Amino acid sequence: MAFHGLRPHLAFFGLIFVNSFMLYPSFKRKFNYLFKNNPEVTHNAFFDIEIDGKEEGRIILELFGKEAPKTVNNFLGLCIAGYDKNLSYWNNKFHKIAYDYIAQAGDILYQDGTGSCSVYGADTFDAEKNKLRFKEPYLLVSAAREDGKVGSQFFITLDELPYLKGEHCIFGRVCKNTELVDRINNC
Repeated sequence: MAFHGLRPHLAFFGLIFVNSFMLYPSFKRKFNYLFKNNPEVTHNAFFDIEIDGKEEGRIILELFGKEAPKTVNNFLGLCIAGYDKNLSYWNNKFHKIAYDYIAQAGDILYQDGTGSCSVYGADTFDAEKNKLRFKEPYLLVSAAREDGKVGSQFFITLDELPYLKGEHCIFGRVCKNTELVDRINNC
């Protein structure tokens, strides 16, 4: 009789375990952003890098246009320089390199981290939010100001930075020539 009293509890826990195990793949698909940054790549871009006046190579970037459409559009517009030749990433520099943290660039106006512009007319626009996480190095991120606005400035992460969640918008990643990014990190 005592054994029979325990049996429903064992069956109940067994049922939960079996259902949880069977639902795990669908749970992982639904909440994939918890496991890995794997967004769809919509565009590619590149930067030709010079260090001390010497050509060092090309960094190839993958952009996530479905995760951050306005940010990607702004970035591509400034890469192509189609709307204004004076406002582009041409001859831009990394104005801030924090070792094993970030390499920041994109200050088209002053080259020192104080300027900003965008292809949308105003200097800045509202930062987009997405579910991508700082779980890997070499992510391309829009640099948000304290008021939550972004413009032309961006940074490349040089390590995992999980504590940056929600502050900045990830809109791409370096897909080729990460060794060159590491050389920039050591400058």
